[in-house]
Amino acid sequence: MKRYLLILTIVLTVFAVVTPVQKAEAIDPVSVAILAPIAIQTARAVLPYILRGVAAMGRTALKAGVEVINILRLPIGLGLVCCMRFKAGGKQMLRGLIAPFKMTYYVIMIPVSCVTGAW
Repeated sequence: MKRYLLILTIVLTVFAVVTPVQKAEAIDPVSVAILAPIAIQTARAVLPYILRGVAAMGRTALKAGVEVINILRLPIGLGLVCCMRFKAGGKQMLRGLIAPFKMTYYVIMIPVSCVTGAW
C-alpha cells in the first residue's frame, strides 16, 4: 500500500511540475471603458443594502460583546453567594452561565445578520 502511495505522489508531483503555468491576461482598455459606467451605477444601487448589512453586523457584534461582559457575572454571583446573598447571587450566576451560549449564538449570527439585515 505504501508503495502505491509513493508512486502516486511521485506521478502527481511530476505532473504538477511539467504542466505549464497559465498566464494572467489583463482586460483590454476598451472593455474596461465600456463596463466602468455600468459598474458605477450598480455600486450606487447596491450601496444602501451594503450599509444596512454592515450596520446589522455591527449591532450583532455589540450584542456579542455585551455577552462577553456578562460572563463576568458568574464570579460576581459566586461572591454574592459566599456573602450569604443567595437570591441575588443565584441570579447573577445563572446569567453568567447562560452568557457563553448567547455569545456563541451572536457570533454565529454576525454573517447571517449581514444578509438578513440588508433586506
